[in-house]
Amino acid sequence: MPRKDSQVAAALDVSNARAKAWLQRLIDEGVLEKQKKPAGYVVRQKQMFE
Repeated sequence: MPRKDSQVAAALDVSNARAKAWLQRLIDEGVLEKQKKPAGYVVRQKQMFE
């Protein structure tokens, strides 16, 4: 289920700016994907033969 950056911030009890910075880092590392519909962040699925 996709989560918005504000939901991640609230769950971790950090500021929205801090959550966005960490979410962007995880996107850069290929761990997360940012989806448009539904809007939010999801864990990137590993391909079997990557």
